[in-house]
Amino acid sequence: VLEKYEDNAGVRATGIYGNGHLKQARMLNALKEHMDENGRQMADTLIKVMKALNQADLGFSAVVSGLLDDVDCCARQAGISRHSVDISLGIWGNLDKLPEKEIMEITTMCGHAMISANLVNKLVRDIRDGKTTAQKAALELTAPCVCGIFNTEKAVRLLGELAAKLLAEEAQTC
Repeated sequence: VLEKYEDNAGVRATGIYGNGHLKQARMLNALKEHMDENGRQMADTLIKVMKALNQADLGFSAVVSGLLDDVDCCARQAGISRHSVDISLGIWGNLDKLPEKEIMEITTMCGHAMISANLVNKLVRDIRDGKTTAQKAALELTAPCVCGIFNTEKAVRLLGELAAKLLAEEAQTC
């Protein structure tokens, strides 16, 4: 899964997971070729990345998040036409029924909401209990993500943090 790179406007390129194998190396190389010294993308860099990904023809789509007009402008300059737009309308309903914020940081990494909060909680407990590793747990979470934008690397970090937090909380209660 790709690392995340953000520019000052919040436009970012995220990783893709496909067919059980990461197509990381070629994608990362394409991205890193176009990074500035500070590791922050500018609009012209995003355009270069979009062109490189399009020319690489890796067999999957890329998701670019940002202001619609800015992303459209970059896509047009890269010779790409977008096929869809997701617009967040916020969260509606009884917010008390939502999982904890830390759990939602993981579940919302799938664009189709296919990552179960219950599965995340179970895997965090399994990491805490030594039954699995954060890496294996993150890979397990990629399976239900049909859109392929689940960021495994970020999930490894977040799962590890949640398991450590759970251990710390348990130590305080003893």
